[in-house]
Amino acid sequence: MEVGNKEKLLKESHRVAVHGNAEDVDDKVPPVSATFLTAVEPVATDRVVLAIDLDCFYAQVEIVSRPELREKPVAVTQQHIIVTCNYVARKFGCRKLINTGDAVKSCPELILIKGEDLTRYRVANELVHQAVRSVCGPNTRIEKLGLDEFFVDATHIVNETIKSKSYNYNFEGFVYPAMNQFSEGSTAEDVETERALMVGSQLASRLREKILEVSELTCCAGVANNKMLAK
Repeated sequence: MEVGNKEKLLKESHRVAVHGNAEDVDDKVPPVSATFLTAVEPVATDRVVLAIDLDCFYAQVEIVSRPELREKPVAVTQQHIIVTCNYVARKFGCRKLINTGDAVKSCPELILIKGEDLTRYRVANELVHQAVRSVCGPNTRIEKLGLDEFFVDATHIVNETIKSKSYNYNFEGFVYPAMNQFSEGSTAEDVETERALMVGSQLASRLREKILEVSELTCCAGVANNKMLAK
């Protein structure tokens, strides 16, 4: 099914859920299966999980506190090992988990910052956690993975958004090709899964904006039906 047809199918199912199967349906909209027309209150048939990963977290935290470093190669070290470096440093071949000697050889102008004291990173982590909580609400399951990653079970938020019809018909961000492989015989469950992931992508976009606003940190976010795929 082409992307345009899938969007029409989503819109038509949304219209049916709100107005019923009226006779004045646009002739250009593909027919919807009888099974799908019975879904008066469409909901996610699978879990919707968001994986949030802060970009070069330790280095970002240091740069936020010292903006003059933003355009310079920066790496954070622990026990003579690079734990992360910013994207400027990566252009020179610096990468995490190499020793500082090799890092400096690849990038002589590299600025090394000791990161053994985790206090400021924990503070930043808590800021991000509060930002996620402020968007997702107090009852949302949020799992921390280290200091720079979070998993969010957004299933109930997605379902509430779908029921309230407060979403648009576009994915936010990159969509893997597999999402474009549904055929004309797609089931109601297939369509609802895609709808749920689409709404999840819009939530992920709002989370990224809120995290940036609260902590000045950028991040990426994956959306899928389980933690492994989301990450």
